[in-house]
Amino acid sequence: FKWTALESGDILILDENVHLPGAELQGSAILKELIEKGYDGFACIRSGNSDPSAQALSARSGAHWHVGKEVPMRQMIRDLQTQYTKFQRQACVVLLGKRLNSTVAVRCHRVA
Repeated sequence: FKWTALESGDILILDENVHLPGAELQGSAILKELIEKGYDGFACIRSGNSDPSAQALSARSGAHWHVGKEVPMRQMIRDLQTQYTKFQRQACVVLLGKRLNSTVAVRCHRVA
């Protein structure tokens, strides 16, 4: 999963508390590791805890968005589309700010 996220992931949604046989992992820790290894796509932490400290932990790990499990799935998907669009626009602004060639600029404009 981690290798796939690094190689071809564009949107990553991680549960904050991952319970696997023999291991309990935090999505925020997994995300931090992936970012350190080069992941640069959109990242979201989904958690049963949406208090300010949980949201701050997600932000410190590099998440672009924190969403609570109390949010119904259909609403989460609509919100995800909005958050991902914001992420794309911000990424294009960064690329354009670096004065890349016009082909990249046009591609960014169409994505946003």
